[in-house]
Amino acid sequence: MASSDTWLVRYPLFREALFHGAMPLGALPPQAHAVVAKRVFAGGGARDIAGNVALHAVSDVCVAFVELPMSLVDQAVRSHCVLDGGDDASLNAAIGEARLHYPRVARPPCLLMPGQGVFLDSWMRFLVYRARGDITVPVLAVDWFTLYERIARMLEGENGANPYLHALDDRWPSRAPGLIE
Repeated sequence: MASSDTWLVRYPLFREALFHGAMPLGALPPQAHAVVAKRVFAGGGARDIAGNVALHAVSDVCVAFVELPMSLVDQAVRSHCVLDGGDDASLNAAIGEARLHYPRVARPPCLLMPGQGVFLDSWMRFLVYRARGDITVPVLAVDWFTLYERIARMLEGENGANPYLHALDDRWPSRAPGLIE
């Protein structure tokens, strides 16, 4: 793993596949950009990440975007549900409720959760892909720490000095974006 990809250690699930799909945020297709923007910005601000002002500040933030076999993701979801006290019956019931038919173009990715989880907020999207019989699942991992740090610095530049960011910089002067502390 290259030193620039050390942020991927936060994603133990599918790490090897994610390593092969590492790229800068600016290289993502529009449907993946939109998923990140909706997660980061509320309301009308979700469009800002696609704008030139915000894009230059976050375009080189590391992400990993890959298509994984449905069987691999399904097994990870089932294992996660068992750890959380769920069972296959409840998962199958959720899949049955998700039988909606969406066009198979430009599928938005499922956002992976750093740490031991599976998805951040993409459970319904996964269930729809599984219920309609997709053979792969697009997944996206993001270096959230660096992304939020860049956005905070961008906002600091727009709104004047932010005392909270300076307090963090004083506490961790040697912090490098993307590295685990």
